[in-house]
Amino acid sequence: MLDSSNQTMESKAPSSKEVLINPRMRVLHVIGKMDRAGAETMVMNLMRTIDQHDVTFDFLVHTNETADYDDEITKLGGHIYRVPAFTVINRRAYRTAVEAFFDSADHPHYDIVHGHIGSCASIYLDVARKHGAKTIAHSHNIDSASPLSAAAYRLLTRSVIKYADYFIGCSYEAGASRFGQDVVDSDKFEVLLNGINCKNFRFDEHKRKQIRTELGLSANELLIGHVGRFNEQKNHDFLLDIFAVVKALRADAKLALVGRGELEEKARRKAKALGIADSVLFLGIREDIPQLLSAFDVFSFPSRYEGQPVALLEAQAAGLPCVIADTIPPVSHITDVVSALPLADADIWANAIVSAAERTGTQSDRTKRADAIIEAGYDISTSSARLIARYESLLNNTEERGIHMSVKLNPDKEIVAVVREGLKRTGGYCPCKIVQSEDTKCMCTEFKEQIADPEFHGFCHCMLYYKE
Repeated sequence: MLDSSNQTMESKAPSSKEVLINPRMRVLHVIGKMDRAGAETMVMNLMRTIDQHDVTFDFLVHTNETADYDDEITKLGGHIYRVPAFTVINRRAYRTAVEAFFDSADHPHYDIVHGHIGSCASIYLDVARKHGAKTIAHSHNIDSASPLSAAAYRLLTRSVIKYADYFIGCSYEAGASRFGQDVVDSDKFEVLLNGINCKNFRFDEHKRKQIRTELGLSANELLIGHVGRFNEQKNHDFLLDIFAVVKALRADAKLALVGRGELEEKARRKAKALGIADSVLFLGIREDIPQLLSAFDVFSFPSRYEGQPVALLEAQAAGLPCVIADTIPPVSHITDVVSALPLADADIWANAIVSAAERTGTQSDRTKRADAIIEAGYDISTSSARLIARYESLLNNTEERGIHMSVKLNPDKEIVAVVREGLKRTGGYCPCKIVQSEDTKCMCTEFKEQIADPEFHGFCHCMLYYKE
């Protein structure tokens, strides 16, 4: 396959012996590069949980570089295939490469093609459909903080609604941002919570002491943590401004930055310019995130925009007080020690972080906060079961096809606005119901059963939809 530079892209294609396993379902995940980042980690959490002899995951990536998770994918039985990165100007060459991949006999037929990369989704999902696969478009983020960038991305990605059989968002806001309000209000969309292995992140006092010793920290020094790629979205520039103020309040404070990225050197230069370089720990990519989170005292996350950050869920499972940006959807605020602030005043953030450190609580307090994450439905076992059920539904045609054609929004726009605001708060669950479950996810089971009755006509319980 050729990229826009006419350079051959290599594929890790399985031999005929390697595809003898005959799983019940084969899923191809289409993604950029399987590095340690939010969407990629979420997919790996799913892969580790699901029996690969039952449901096999393979990957179509857009790079020829080796990524962080490549070896683990191979060990788990998955295969990695490669196409050129999409650059807009190579649209024709990209489509040719994707068509060549799906035409190839070097891999088995895929039942589901699950797309995580948005810019070229309309191309690869269209091709996948023509090759007999059911298609899913998955939104992992909300629009960029830049209005111009957001508008350009919407223009590039919105056409995906023509080529996906189903739509998933990590939050209601992430779905609406990428697919539009009509899609998230339909029966073709659902929120799939970014599940994590909660037991792995439960606070551990022994690990805390071990990591703090490794980092050269005493038991009482204040350690603020952040996990995220060094890019514009994660807003390290503002985080360093905040930490400079924290140092004036707590001379013993340290800031640990986990990750890598194109703006890391810029962050290092800024730390030096602010006179805080000796107190900022650039830890790079780490495989011991659970242990590090136990070692932190506060988690700070001033992202410019997010869909539902996995790092924030992990921090809460570790029992950490979290001071985060109010740009992050409320569905991610689970424990009782999350503070959301506007991205405006570094002094306010610094004072909130120092105050949060005083609310860290006992070992017992931190340990119990993982239970709140599990009870809220964020354990990976819950997410994986829900995703497999969705795959099965698509393959078995159990969705009520055509239902959305006879169902309309309430003509009263004020009622629609109120209910939609409630759906945003709950992450897509019926705001009129106390229990959040598969049955109360909008469009709820109660209304689906009603509209399956040809004699029924009327409003749903929340008055959002009406069946004629």
